[in-house]
Amino acid sequence: KKDLKIIEQESMRAKEIVNQLLEFARKRSMNIGDVNLNVLLREVLQLASLQLKHSNISVEEELGEIPIIKADHNQLKQVFLNLVNNAIHAMPDGGRLIIRSGVMEDKVFAEVEDTGHGIPPDVLPRIFEPFFTTKKEKGTGLGLSISYRIIESHGGRIEVRSEVNKGTCFTVILPLNPSF
Repeated sequence: KKDLKIIEQESMRAKEIVNQLLEFARKRSMNIGDVNLNVLLREVLQLASLQLKHSNISVEEELGEIPIIKADHNQLKQVFLNLVNNAIHAMPDGGRLIIRSGVMEDKVFAEVEDTGHGIPPDVLPRIFEPFFTTKKEKGTGLGLSISYRIIESHGGRIEVRSEVNKGTCFTVILPLNPSF
């Protein structure tokens, strides 16, 4: 039974890797509509709430007043869910997750900040590379590269700042009036 359990777990892990590879290779058409970024961020927090609670992570919301944007709701949800999951993994002993949003000039931004272990300076330039991972057995190295591609396809960008043993902050910047 023990061996069967291991086989089942590894099969599921292989399935997930294949699905991520397919997702990475596939050019999905975007389903553009009105998106309230604050509502989307709260949906992501709701999806991750059990994991956050079990990980002893407190959540702080600093959501500003932002206008509705044109975007693909599901693709943006995938990006922010990935960023939140990465933050959870960066805080195995608990910590704080801060979610911010706001407007800057003709753009909106959303930040996912954690008080985790941070990203070493030598690793930071590579985090958006496909198949680059620091998660050893648990990661495929596709989450951030897919997220980067999604945000780029929306005419936006992702910025990151990090300090070892202090935490990391990912900032997603999206145009108010994208040209799709």
